[in-house]
Amino acid sequence: MKIIIADADQDFCELLEYSIRAVMPLVQLEAVYDGATLLQRVEERQPELVILNLMLPHKDGLAAFAAIRAMDLPVQPQVMVLSGYLTPRMQEELCQLRPCFFTALPCDLQALTQRVQACCRELVFAPFQRREDADTERCRLLRELGLAMHCKGFSYIRYGLQLLVEESSMGLCVTKWLYPAIAHHYQTTAVNVERAIRSAVVAAWQRKGYLLQHQLFRERPTNSELFAVAEEYLRQEQRMTGTR
Repeated sequence: MKIIIADADQDFCELLEYSIRAVMPLVQLEAVYDGATLLQRVEERQPELVILNLMLPHKDGLAAFAAIRAMDLPVQPQVMVLSGYLTPRMQEELCQLRPCFFTALPCDLQALTQRVQACCRELVFAPFQRREDADTERCRLLRELGLAMHCKGFSYIRYGLQLLVEESSMGLCVTKWLYPAIAHHYQTTAVNVERAIRSAVVAAWQRKGYLLQHQLFRERPTNSELFAVAEEYLRQEQRMTGTR
């Protein structure tokens, strides 16, 4: 577990480091004292957790937080925010960036350490929960596109999206790779998979009132277009929520 503490107060950083090490001796801790260095170290170290004071020199914490969210990282770090000053505008921007925790300064060091420990525990066990959350998100997306859950095509698309997200190195080889993989899982043929998915998409686009259809597509998509757009949509959701 890698944690970066970003605070201009070096004494506070040392105290917090000592307090965290006392309960989590194996964690990799590093302190930085300005926003520009923070961005450099996040890109290099790719920490799981950043403890960020919004009052930083060179690049303020809010701007640094936004820059972290814009980074093309394999996994977005969780960010705990500390601040002794917060305007309504700052609060609005902060909510859009989705920190995992916020506390006002000054704060109780022991309580903050316990919160860091709880966050690290959640990060360790999160992969088990994320498998369920990712499947729920795939189902929600397909339902909002008008796909009926009772159709075989729904299950085939759902499993295909799982494969595309988990096996990104394979690319979008729908005919040569994806259909056969889905067919093998469901013990059917690639032809049946292609036909069932196409029928499910046609039926969904015959239904009216599904706003997401018009937001993501100009017209009824082909199977390949559906997979490509849906996969990118899910990846963006993952990046925004910091999931792995």
